[in-house]
Amino acid sequence: MHALFLHPKWDGAEGAPEKFAEEISAQIGGKQGLVAYFEVAETLSCGPSAITKPKLSWEKIQLGYAALEELYGTSMIKLNQYACLAVLQNDMTLAQQLFTRIGDNWDQSAWKTKKYFESYKVLAAAPAEIRTLRAATDTNMSTPEGGQYFQQISTEFKQKQRWNFMDCAKPMGQELGGNFDLFLKFAPDGTLQEIKAWPQTKFSACIIPKVSGSFTPPPRPEYWVKFSMYLP
Repeated sequence: MHALFLHPKWDGAEGAPEKFAEEISAQIGGKQGLVAYFEVAETLSCGPSAITKPKLSWEKIQLGYAALEELYGTSMIKLNQYACLAVLQNDMTLAQQLFTRIGDNWDQSAWKTKKYFESYKVLAAAPAEIRTLRAATDTNMSTPEGGQYFQQISTEFKQKQRWNFMDCAKPMGQELGGNFDLFLKFAPDGTLQEIKAWPQTKFSACIIPKVSGSFTPPPRPEYWVKFSMYLP
């Protein structure tokens, strides 16, 4: 919990939460140290106390949860928190497995409301076609050029589609239809070739016909980019 007060939003320096997680985990050591790493991650990222998405090691978070379950058994509260972290890390394969284990036993400490829980649960339960697109976009993002291209295309997309998003959002008020992933395929010259969304929501159904135009050419032909849209 002390990591909350090391965050730059309060009075800590940039990178303080990450440094704290590493130091406290090493100080405790062993499996208990890994558990502490998991606890810091979920405190900062999920539930009522969440204030940021820290740049923590996803591998260590997973090891921390495994150690926690081994030492203390299964806790539905911790399982929900782990699923929340998996969603934030875009590890939808693991998230889907965790949602299956959770069933309808959602927990407020991780999701705040049942509406958010159900939205993320549907987001994770994608069909084969969407899982293939997620794998392709994850591969693209794993390279330096892919990461740079994503930053560039994100800026362009926000600038060029701002008014389309506002046109769709305004009549919906506070009910935008929940979270969804938007997948864009670009031609070699940067022209938008194809667009898909999962799951289908009122907002995604509105925005898809409106999105068009040319963008910075991608690193390779037939290039897919994913934008995760987290909406109320």
